[in-house]
Amino acid sequence: MGRQDSLSVGRDQLKESTTMLTTKTTTTKHVQYHKDGSVWAKGQTANGVPLGYWEWFRIDGTKMRSGHFDNGEQTGEWTTYDKKGQLYKVTKIKPKKHLACAQLSAISRLVR
Repeated sequence: MGRQDSLSVGRDQLKESTTMLTTKTTTTKHVQYHKDGSVWAKGQTANGVPLGYWEWFRIDGTKMRSGHFDNGEQTGEWTTYDKKGQLYKVTKIKPKKHLACAQLSAISRLVR
C-alpha cells in the first residue's frame, strides 16, 4: 500500500467517524435506585451512554456527587458533597482525545 492508498483509506475512515459523531440520537431520562427504593442516580442517556448533567445521592437523599458527561466520559467540573450535602470539593476532569481527533492527526501527518 503506497502513500496515496494510505491517504485514501485515512480519508474514508475520517468520513465514517464524522458520520458516527453527527448521527442524531434520542436522549432518555435515566434513574437508578438504591435497594430501599430511594434515588441513587439520575441523568440522561443517549443510546445507553451517559450524557449531560448527572447527580448521585446517598440513601438519606443528600446529594453525593454531580457532574457532566460527554458521550459517556466525565468532563468539566465534578462536585463532591459531604454527608450533609454541602460542597466538599470540586474536581476538574480533563477531556480525553477521541478517536476522530487521533485520526485527524494521523491524516494530517500523511498529507505533509
